[in-house]
Amino acid sequence: LSRSLNRMVRSLEQKDAELGQMHTIAHYDHLTGLPNRNALESYLEQTIVSVDEQNEQLCFLYIDLDGFKKVNDTLGHQAGDHLLQKVAQRLNEMACEGDITVRLGGDEFLVVLRTTAGELPEKASRYGKNIIDNLNRPFLLEYQKVMIGCSIGAAMYPEDSGNPIEIMRMADQALYQSKRAGKNQMTFYIETPSVSNM
Repeated sequence: LSRSLNRMVRSLEQKDAELGQMHTIAHYDHLTGLPNRNALESYLEQTIVSVDEQNEQLCFLYIDLDGFKKVNDTLGHQAGDHLLQKVAQRLNEMACEGDITVRLGGDEFLVVLRTTAGELPEKASRYGKNIIDNLNRPFLLEYQKVMIGCSIGAAMYPEDSGNPIEIMRMADQALYQSKRAGKNQMTFYIETPSVSNM
């Protein structure tokens, strides 16, 4: 009986470990260790309810690296992967409790900031500047100093939209405004007035 119980306990522990591993694979990016899109979806499902109840705000910062392709082309994909890991580490070091930093894929990342109503534009601006400053510091790859930058687009929940998918689209739009304006900067989403034909 004792041996049977021990075997059963070991089997349950092994299943728990396997489930934990499956959860990690499903919710974390295998290269950088950052949460992935699945983790973002779970985070938003839980967070938006409490944000609405507590009259708080979220800001979505959509980040795209400037100069990443050049690193890939000149130093190779392994160096590019190493750079993405280092970028993730710097972004992770800046993370605050209640926020989430996600790798969306390629050289695109997303930070969702949570704060009380009214504080967000200023907090997001400071955070965006810190991201740019941090990612502008040199990275050491293949014993070489590598410089990159980043462009950021920002959109706010619920001010810009009550739909998180729409907020991400708006932040992505703002990101491309940053790119067009010269890169290495942050732009808040501004709705462009529609032109009506008279």
